[in-house]
Amino acid sequence: MKELSIICPVLNCFEMTKKMIESINVSEEYDLIIIDNGSTDGTLEKLKVIAENSNVPFEVIDGETISLTSEEKKKSEEAPIK
Repeated sequence: MKELSIICPVLNCFEMTKKMIESINVSEEYDLIIIDNGSTDGTLEKLKVIAENSNVPFEVIDGETISLTSEEKKKSEEAPIK
């Protein structure tokens, strides 16, 4: 397991997410995980396609298939926004 995981939730923003992926330096020190939260514009499918061919290794997760525990929800709601 790597010391750092970058988790990026997305919703209907493929082009912006693609730019973010392209701007990240490839590193063995972290994981990049993109969670699609129910996009209706094809973001999930498009991200899965570029994940297969990208120089930046990242995982795409369908957020509709996962759920946070109540403790995780509480922590995310209390987290300071910077």
